[in-house]
Amino acid sequence: MLITALVRDVPEANNHSFLNFVPRPITAVSLTSALLTTNAPADTVTRNRVSFRLFNRTPASEGVPNVFLQIAIDPTTAQLDISSPYTDQNGTVVVNLTSAYPGDVWIYASVPSMPDVLPARNLVTFVPFNPVFTITNEVIRDREPAGGPANQVRFTVLSNINGTPRPDISLAFSVSGQARLSSYEGVTLSNGTFTLDVFNDVAESVRVTAAVASSPLINSYADVSFT
Repeated sequence: MLITALVRDVPEANNHSFLNFVPRPITAVSLTSALLTTNAPADTVTRNRVSFRLFNRTPASEGVPNVFLQIAIDPTTAQLDISSPYTDQNGTVVVNLTSAYPGDVWIYASVPSMPDVLPARNLVTFVPFNPVFTITNEVIRDREPAGGPANQVRFTVLSNINGTPRPDISLAFSVSGQARLSSYEGVTLSNGTFTLDVFNDVAESVRVTAAVASSPLINSYADVSFT
């Protein structure tokens, strides 16, 4: 490109200069993504997985280790689980995602320390969660005096297919307020039940919750009172 500078009143006073524009250099490093798992149920537990790999653009495609990748998702309602945002010896970062909401989620990765490296992205899908179990509850004993005998709640796990009790289902339990439980985890008996004693030294109403350990969205709760 020729650039000319002139003085209007002095035509012979001029100067010329040339500028050269060269093509943008092609970076020697690339970032790619690979879809490992998709169509996980939106149960807050089951994971979709995506891997990102930073590598040298050579015939051997050697991975670039120990480089920080910036990871982002859209929408942000999904939950990220990354053991490390730094590439491993193979140049890879694996991203796990869970969600309580069905739908598509975009995952983006970029290399802040290498602005010439183009970002990479991938798409995963969470499908609607269709629980295979239902938990019912029954208050066996209620309104016991604080500091006295326990209140008692029984939970039963039933199949959503035929309504039969389900044995050997691992449950997790929690309680509100100052109350204490006889157990905070357990496995249903042959009749699909698990019975909890609820203790409290304080006069109050509390909520006892049971959830399938592997699927926390499958849950049930009962309220009991201490007088």
